[in-house]
Amino acid sequence: MPFAVLLRLFFSLWITYLWHFQPWGLGSDRLVFLVQAIAEQGTFALDNYTVLLPPGQGVVVQGHLYSDLNPGLALLAAPFWWLVSQVYLLLPETSLWRQPDLHYVLSHGIAVGMTTSLLTAITACGLAQLVYHKTQMCWRGVLAALLYGGGSVACFFATHLNPHGAIAAIVLGLYITLFTPELLGLGNHRYRAAAIGFLLGAGLLIDITMLPMVAVTAGFLVVQYRDRLQELFGVMLGAIPPLTLLLYYQAVCFGHPLSTALGLWLAQTHQSSWAGQVGQQGFKVSALGVYLFSPCRGLLIYQPYLVLVVAYLVLFWVRSRRLQAIEKQFIASTSLVYLALLTVIPADTLVSAFGPQQLLPLLPLLCMVVAVYCPQPLNGGTLWLFGLGFGFNLIGAQQGTMTENVLRSSLLALSELPSFPFITWLATMLPQRVGMAVGGRWELVALSLWLVSLGLIWRPMKPKSRRRK
Repeated sequence: MPFAVLLRLFFSLWITYLWHFQPWGLGSDRLVFLVQAIAEQGTFALDNYTVLLPPGQGVVVQGHLYSDLNPGLALLAAPFWWLVSQVYLLLPETSLWRQPDLHYVLSHGIAVGMTTSLLTAITACGLAQLVYHKTQMCWRGVLAALLYGGGSVACFFATHLNPHGAIAAIVLGLYITLFTPELLGLGNHRYRAAAIGFLLGAGLLIDITMLPMVAVTAGFLVVQYRDRLQELFGVMLGAIPPLTLLLYYQAVCFGHPLSTALGLWLAQTHQSSWAGQVGQQGFKVSALGVYLFSPCRGLLIYQPYLVLVVAYLVLFWVRSRRLQAIEKQFIASTSLVYLALLTVIPADTLVSAFGPQQLLPLLPLLCMVVAVYCPQPLNGGTLWLFGLGFGFNLIGAQQGTMTENVLRSSLLALSELPSFPFITWLATMLPQRVGMAVGGRWELVALSLWLVSLGLIWRPMKPKSRRRK
């Protein structure tokens, strides 16, 4: 795929996420405070943020407060905030910029821009390159990138610090390493095996939602490489660095390397019988319906075009060779494992959020299937499904809020557009701090600047003039 197109796609998506940055993204607190603690204090403890964390977030061990999420994303963001903080902390403590709320928003913005937003844009471009490699059609690659980066819940979760987007990036990297390693220059089998292990370990370091992918990949590797023990050994070697870091974090924070943040959180929030509930509940088809069709977090409501995935996989399971048979089996197996996991988890243990964030790691693979097999030219029904996906998710990013009914809230939000979460935050902060009011014209200015930046990125390039001899 032309590098210029990939570069433009990347900057278009990255800038879009930055323009829609959510200063007070729900659920980001424990990660943002962990970034501050690591970069500014050199500790994993969140003792200085006890009164700032919302109730129910964090775990207490031996009188110290720790994040109830794995530390991978915070460790990735901490070096960037450390570099900025070397200048930031030189400001007088009485400075406006040193106020706690501005401190939080600034560190959150740096962390988001250099991790979640960046990784989501990279994932979309990697998806474009992968689809182009399989179809040799540039428009299909661009479609895949836009479906994932703008027409899915990844667009919303790229605007604040959230681990699911990073997991999705690792899932795509793992898929490419398994089935198209030449795209990453991994022709050597030993390097490829080590990369697979490292990605699996890094995913677990970031978030527990990587576990279903680890299970499917482990089964795939055992079946495919049962006669090549050296490659399986290479996978285990590659996983050692990130897993060692995770075990070290758990040993330092929780007193034992096998004590997990999730296990402690469940115990301290009076949900220690959660495993028993899972065993008693078994599989519930009704729970599957919630995660596919409910208006608050249904996968097929926020991305209605994903109904095409099942149709395409059934229709082209044998006939098409754009995806190998083993790739289709991998995608189907991974989807089934993620859905099965959600059907056995009690509904009250999952936070209601914008769309099905627990299924976000599947989205790169599902968007790839749609882009590879969608008809050419696109028919009216397919365009309607694409349009609904873009509409719901871009409106959600503009609003920057969670919702219980995406259909109703999207219709109500139309009269309030354009809207940018950062401008909304300024409208509440500036009058209190400097006595300056923020009017509706700021939203129009932000919209104009965003559109101008996109126009500059996609402006036609002049052909190079050749000098006559």
